[in-house]
Amino acid sequence: MFIESLKYPFQKEDSIKTIIIGTLLVIGSVLIIPFFILLGYLLKVTRQASQGDQAPKFENYLELLADGFKLFIVMIAYGLIIVLLGVLTGTAIEISEPIGIIMSLVVLPLVILYHYSVPAIIYLFSQETRVKDAFQFREIKNMIFQTYYLKIILMLIGALILITSAQYAISLLLMITIVGVILIPILIPAAIFYESMVYFKLFAETKKQAEIIIEQ
Repeated sequence: MFIESLKYPFQKEDSIKTIIIGTLLVIGSVLIIPFFILLGYLLKVTRQASQGDQAPKFENYLELLADGFKLFIVMIAYGLIIVLLGVLTGTAIEISEPIGIIMSLVVLPLVILYHYSVPAIIYLFSQETRVKDAFQFREIKNMIFQTYYLKIILMLIGALILITSAQYAISLLLMITIVGVILIPILIPAAIFYESMVYFKLFAETKKQAEIIIEQ
């Protein structure tokens, strides 16, 4: 599964074209709209990968834009909840240190749990791209407290370490030559896009593995 996810961005005929478009979107993300298109595409990666399909093509850009914007709204909503909990904890500490410590002991696990749940949240949202699906707390709970889910998280951490290490190593090698230095501004966005595709492919496995276990 891990190796398959690393290969996933290259498993279709027009993979180079897809990576070029994705790289351009990463570079253009400072203009905001390309960022949302990129998010929408990555959601489609999760959806199609969960159905056993190859990586999608870049098409229906308005749909990708809308889906990416909705994912951004979902992440903002969760972010606001985390910020609110932090503010409440800070206020509690100012009022009473013991109460603040108790609040911290409650809030910190919730913050960790949220970050741990992100793959499940994105998976659920990716299927129909309905905002309400990202807040199916019972379904999220059923997914994240499974052994297979922990394996996916460990794979995500492994992918992060492996890809980041390779990226640094290649960058250092390229810095030896003038041509390499010129290529770095292009290769880094390409690496970011590749890395994102691998992550969103692994997000697809959070439910896929559960279905395999149920069938067995």
